[in-house]
Amino acid sequence: MKNRFGTLAIILLSIALCILSCGEPEEIIPVVEISNDFELVGKWEFQKVAGDGVIFGVPRSSVDDNPTGFVEFLPDGKGFSNFSTLLLDMPFELEDSIVWTRITIDTVLVQAVTEG
Repeated sequence: MKNRFGTLAIILLSIALCILSCGEPEEIIPVVEISNDFELVGKWEFQKVAGDGVIFGVPRSSVDDNPTGFVEFLPDGKGFSNFSTLLLDMPFELEDSIVWTRITIDTVLVQAVTEG
């Protein structure tokens, strides 16, 4: 069960980071290609979370247009997450310290500290 939530957390955070902005919630910022000098460090507020999953063998998609919370990335590869969302009819919350590593320009591995 813990691994399932850890994997779900990584997927959700990866998806959310593609959709988030550091601006005010009412700002609409178009999705553009990520430049090499893009800086992830900072506090990112959740604005919209989307995900895909399989429930009882049936593929499903889900969108939460009203998630709450944030993820903060510190320069030393650590940070903190505090968010709540509802995806695939399942609530998901994570309030924990995180560690993060940028794998490629558009891929970041995020892991909750208590999940190992």
